[in-house]
Amino acid sequence: MSEEKIDKNTEQIKLEEGQEIKKNEVSGDSGDRTKKLEQNFLDQKIFNDLNDENILSSSSKSDTNLSKKRYFGIDLIRVIACFLVMQTHAGEIFYIDTNGDLITDKKNIYPGIFNSLARVCVPLFIMISGYLLLPMKTDYKTFLKKRFTRISFPFIAFCIFYDIYFFILGNIDIKTMFINIPKIFINYGTEIGHLWYIYMIMGVYLFIPIITPWIQTAKKEHFYYYFVLWLISSFSCYIHLAFDEIWGEAFWNKNTVFQLFTGDFGYAVLGAFIKLHLKEDNLYLLGIILYLLGTGITMFGFLYRRGKAKTCEEIEVTWKFDSFNVINF
Repeated sequence: MSEEKIDKNTEQIKLEEGQEIKKNEVSGDSGDRTKKLEQNFLDQKIFNDLNDENILSSSSKSDTNLSKKRYFGIDLIRVIACFLVMQTHAGEIFYIDTNGDLITDKKNIYPGIFNSLARVCVPLFIMISGYLLLPMKTDYKTFLKKRFTRISFPFIAFCIFYDIYFFILGNIDIKTMFINIPKIFINYGTEIGHLWYIYMIMGVYLFIPIITPWIQTAKKEHFYYYFVLWLISSFSCYIHLAFDEIWGEAFWNKNTVFQLFTGDFGYAVLGAFIKLHLKEDNLYLLGIILYLLGTGITMFGFLYRRGKAKTCEEIEVTWKFDSFNVINF
């Protein structure tokens, strides 16, 4: 009996050991399968991440290609604006003599017509800058490094070139030539007034990083609010014909209440508005009406003052780029 019990106990132990071994084998297989599944998951995740990186890389390249895509319509506007700039300067010989004095020939109406039509040239260039650069797409350091330095260094180089050129012509002595170089940081350095545009566009570039957050979040009504105040400020050149000081001006203060809304930067904001919101509203008819109104005032103002004005500044009062009628172009 005792031997039979021993045999049964031995068999029971072997049976239990066999079951334990099977459990371990099952557990081992399950662990292996879990490890394999985890490895497959990691492999798939790595593959997906690499695939996403490739997609983002190709998307970035695509965006870069799109950003480098040329806007032929804007190129055409540039060509037209360049022609209008040439017309502006070429037409001056019909009302300004070689000494810079005003020619008071009332019969010659051609500069009043063609040069009035050409006053839109500079605003077009500023609007293109606003259309392409606002809102800013990079950080401000990258933007200024690319835009501001690209024009400031050539500008300084050309100012020095003109300074030396005038010395060679005998218009200035060598002492004045060297004095003019540090004066470049004040105003030109020497008499090269046609480069005024560079000072202006550098100011536009400097202000773009500041105005960008507003451009990104502003609604249409915010743009309209700005444009109304900009237009009101554009009447200042005409009000000054009757009053020496307006809107808070005094000999110790030349800033008016609309100081922050004046100037050529409004054209850059207008360019951004055209890109972001013009398609939402049909403003083309309004644009045509304002164009005709602005053209008429610009021409009439010049021709009317032709026999009355004594200086170029007086006759060109309706040609100011920040005047109400030129803005309406």
